[in-house]
Amino acid sequence: MFAAVVFILASCTHEKAAFSDELSAEERCRILETASLYEGIPYKWGGQSFWYEDDPGVDCSGYVINVYKEVLAGSERRLLFGDAAVDGIWSRYSEHIDAPEMGDLIFFSDGESSIPSHIGIFDRKEGSSVFFWDASSLPDTMCVMHRSYEESNPKILGYGRMLLGRR
Repeated sequence: MFAAVVFILASCTHEKAAFSDELSAEERCRILETASLYEGIPYKWGGQSFWYEDDPGVDCSGYVINVYKEVLAGSERRLLFGDAAVDGIWSRYSEHIDAPEMGDLIFFSDGESSIPSHIGIFDRKEGSSVFFWDASSLPDTMCVMHRSYEESNPKILGYGRMLLGRR
């Protein structure tokens, strides 16, 4: 009885999730492959369409969530949430890391705040440049695209590794 109560209490905790199953190298590659399928899809605030739907549109968090959902669909793992804003993914559903790997998360702020306002999928570092996929809401882009910033750009808030649960 005591063990059951402890299990129930542990599973109801809403701090940081307890699972952090690592993605395989193959899954990390599939994250980038899937991310690229969305290239050119329009930015739509609150949008969470899949790339193959009629008239798709995504915002930055909807895009990241959908990419992960597609890649994890056939596995025993899952996201710990169905929908979340950027700050929720930052504070509750990812582990902050210093050395991101392909397919990890990259968080952005306005360059002054410690609260994230944007999220993307980390691709790679090359020299002093950081490459990533995101659903950009910048007026001159407004779509999913592959971009880069200098590593020293103050808009890069940090990196994260998505926490995963089991089905």
